[in-house]
Amino acid sequence: MQTRMIMGIVLAVCAVIFIAQNMSRIDLNILFFTFSSPALIFYIILLGIGFALGILVKSKNKH
Repeated sequence: MQTRMIMGIVLAVCAVIFIAQNMSRIDLNILFFTFSSPALIFYIILLGIGFALGILVKSKNKH
């Protein structure tokens, strides 16, 4: 448990550093749509999706 918490903190710090260094505006193309926004927004969305997927996979392995 202790190792898992330390790894989570290290990964969270790395994610914050990565996001802080990439604050420019980017264009995201999804099929026929183009979204323009600060990269921060897209990175937070991607981190949230990854977190949710991790929880789903972990809960499936318990059952």
